[in-house]
Amino acid sequence: MDALDLLVNRRSASRLADPAPTGDALEKILQAGMRAPDHKTLQPWHFFVIENDGRERFSSVLEQAARANGGDEKAIEKARSAPFRAPLIITVVAKCHDHPKVPRWEQLLSAGCAVMAMQMAALAQGFNGIWRSGPLTDSPVVRDAFGCAEQDQIVGFLYLGTPQLKASTTISVPDTRPFVTRF
Repeated sequence: MDALDLLVNRRSASRLADPAPTGDALEKILQAGMRAPDHKTLQPWHFFVIENDGRERFSSVLEQAARANGGDEKAIEKARSAPFRAPLIITVVAKCHDHPKVPRWEQLLSAGCAVMAMQMAALAQGFNGIWRSGPLTDSPVVRDAFGCAEQDQIVGFLYLGTPQLKASTTISVPDTRPFVTRF
């Protein structure tokens, strides 16, 4: 698949199983994240690779966060089971710096671009994933688990693995007209 086809036909996959990217494939995914647009080369991100026993630890963190947020048993169970949706998760934290020429919002976007680049690199290698976020990204319990300073922001959890559902062969070309105005 060439790069343009990859970008135009991209779809997230929520049902993921083994195998997950490992070794060189995982390294290429992380390298792609490192190539995100980055004004002043601040590298405003940190990637946490969660796999194997790390999913159990992450499950415990999410369960604690759901309890601290006052979640009911259904919300707590959903949080506890979330890390088992995929064999590999990359948590991306925007590590924002005070900089006179690069505002915080730009650093957040850069970290978001890193997530997109990593998902595209996974797809290019035969894997897929889904970028998830939600209220637990702001939970003090979760933020503490990932070493977030006050100015940092968890931009999401990139779940990666092998898609379990075949992508539709009748992918429609996106209609850009409602979203584009010529200025």
